Amino acid sequence: MTTVEARRRGLRRGIPAVAVAIGIPVLAFLVLTLAWLLGTHTEVVGTNSTGSRFSLPGPAPGQRLCTLGLTLPGNANAIRIQIGAAQGAPAPATLRLAAGGQTRVSKGTVPPGRFGAVFPFRPIGHEARARWCLTSSRPIVAGLGDVSANNYGGITTIDGKGVGLLNVAYLKLPSRSLVDALPAAARHASVFRAGFVGAWTYWLLVPIILLAWIAGLRVLLREIR
Repeated sequence: MTTVEARRRGLRRGIPAVAVAIGIPVLAFLVLTLAWLLGTHTEVVGTNSTGSRFSLPGPAPGQRLCTLGLTLPGNANAIRIQIGAAQGAPAPATLRLAAGGQTRVSKGTVPPGRFGAVFPFRPIGHEARARWCLTSSRPIVAGLGDVSANNYGGITTIDGKGVGLLNVAYLKLPSRSLVDALPAAARHASVFRAGFVGAWTYWLLVPIILLAWIAGLRVLLREIR
């Protein structure tokens, strides 16, 4: 047996190991991607452009926690406020939202030991300047936001006294999987492309990429043989 033949035989013996080394990471990636696409995600349709860098004081029972000067998207039907209650039971709260000459009242709870209270409401139907005020019978220990107000996200007050600006996100409920959102995402991605590019282009790329990966793998294995 020549040296070349011995080397080729050794490479052939290594093919299963190469296939496993390539296949396992790819399979894991596909499984994780599928789980991510099928999992439910809450659609965020806007924010008040405020980070969660600082801890802000919360209102005592009976005090009014308000944020003024917001811009509410017309399709939002819930608001998530970065506030949290003390450890133990959640704090029941009532939120009153005023926007575009309309008022919405929403009942919700402030979670204990973590941040993120969600209050659903009927959509206003058009973008509008807004304000909300919240009261609770239990103390809200803290909130997350910025220590200063800004021109885009408004100002947060407790009984009329400015305390900074809470982080606020506008949501569209119910939560849905990313698979359900793919058709709309493909349409949106094609809006600012050349005239011949449409949603179909992105759907066509999926099998092309998959076939290219399979062809590349076959070429690699053929070279090993």
